[in-house]
Amino acid sequence: SPLSVDTANDTLTLGLEGVQVRAAAPNTAGGVFEDFYAQVNITGVLGRDGWTTGLALRLQSGERYYAAEVNANGAWRFVLVEDEALTVIRDWTQHPAIVAGQTAFQLGVLAMGDGFDVFYNGQFVGQARDDTLTGSGQIGLTMLTANAFASRVTLSADALLVTETVQVDGERVFPTHLVTGS
Repeated sequence: SPLSVDTANDTLTLGLEGVQVRAAAPNTAGGVFEDFYAQVNITGVLGRDGWTTGLALRLQSGERYYAAEVNANGAWRFVLVEDEALTVIRDWTQHPAIVAGQTAFQLGVLAMGDGFDVFYNGQFVGQARDDTLTGSGQIGLTMLTANAFASRVTLSADALLVTETVQVDGERVFPTHLVTGS
């Protein structure tokens, strides 16, 4: 695999090389989740000819997962990855909260059923809906190199937090959406 992984100093550092190469790095120690809120602190991302990175959600065997991605141009999108096939569920969308060229940020996703609310630095940037992968899966990080010769992306992250549903008297208690304030 062209993906390199380093976990020194309590920081995860991923590296990926190649022309428009995609990779997902699941948190194998974190279990599997169906409905959850996941948030990652990206401490730095660099890319020759640009970069794309994000959260891999409901990652299942055979490289099937959703990805909430942001890029160096200050846009976000939501895709379904099934082995080599890519289905765009929500195409690249600009949002004022996402600053082009910002290399340190927080990315979060509330996954509830077939709905996915995407947050960037604590601000809601949009929603996507798809019911292809409704079961449990792992959560991790995803990267995509640029469509250029000798492309490379390096990503550092220091925290991946996941909140999942709880049971009260046999019933799941989980919000259907998050409301953020100033």
